[in-house]
Amino acid sequence: MPPIRRGKINSATRAFQERLESFAFSSVSTRTRAANRASGSKSNTPPPAADKQPRPAAAAAASSSSSSSANPDPVSGKTITKKTKVTVTTTKSPAKRPGGRRGKQKSTYAPPEKYAHLGGVQDAFAPNLLSVFIGLNPGIATATAGHAYSAPSNHFWKLLHSSGLTPDRVCPSTEDIHLPRKYSLGNTNLVARATLNQAELSKEEMDDRVELTEEKIRRWKPESVCIVGKGIWESIYRAKNNGAKIPKGKFVWGWQSDGDRFGAEPEEGYAGARVFVVPSTSGLVAGYSMQFKKDIWKVLGDWVQMRRGERRETAPRTDNLEEG
Repeated sequence: MPPIRRGKINSATRAFQERLESFAFSSVSTRTRAANRASGSKSNTPPPAADKQPRPAAAAAASSSSSSSANPDPVSGKTITKKTKVTVTTTKSPAKRPGGRRGKQKSTYAPPEKYAHLGGVQDAFAPNLLSVFIGLNPGIATATAGHAYSAPSNHFWKLLHSSGLTPDRVCPSTEDIHLPRKYSLGNTNLVARATLNQAELSKEEMDDRVELTEEKIRRWKPESVCIVGKGIWESIYRAKNNGAKIPKGKFVWGWQSDGDRFGAEPEEGYAGARVFVVPSTSGLVAGYSMQFKKDIWKVLGDWVQMRRGERRETAPRTDNLEEG
């Protein structure tokens, strides 16, 4: 800009002109630096010290910092400091769970002494029953309670009711010993000792108990047996067929062939109990929907209802029946 002409002026006017020239020079310098930054030139001015420090990992999500700039006042000559508040927002990454997801530990064979402190479940038998349920063995909750299918997650008693086997109500597990007298139904287990699940039993132990279970059926001679779990039927099949497995693709739910009757005793005039197979009712077995189980149980329930009508029985029964 052109220089300011100086004439005869007093000291106050001279001081004002000097301050005005200083302000004009500062403005030109500021515009020059801005132009240099816009054209890509690097500034020799170091960044603020706060920007050099790394932000800690556990910093808050939002933090604030201040920057200041100083310019001389063109009139008073005093330095005016302007503060600008800068807000910096950071995003904290979610912490990873140490160790990751851990899978469930699989059960393995448990010797009898592991649960020797738990009791068993009493068999429920009587002569000439319509059907006897054959379960695998008592679970921990069942053995503790001393009554069949006592675990809250077990569907046995609900399925008994929905299928029409106990048409009047969902019986509590304490009714297990009264099933023969009230509904012409019985109950027993393939293996007497308690375990957490089937994996804690060996196949040899299961197969060895088939003969004892069949002796019970020969003694009480029910019209049918309901095998509560495919694994139980596989064990019975192996024991009765010299260790052979059920042929692939031959297994069906529900009624088995007439040649698979259980506990036959021809010399006593007993052809054996018809065999009906249903999925396990344990809450640990989640491979089948509740509706699928209901549909299978309904077939057995309809047959029992038909036989009750033919035998002129009520459910619950009103006559007396000797219990075993």
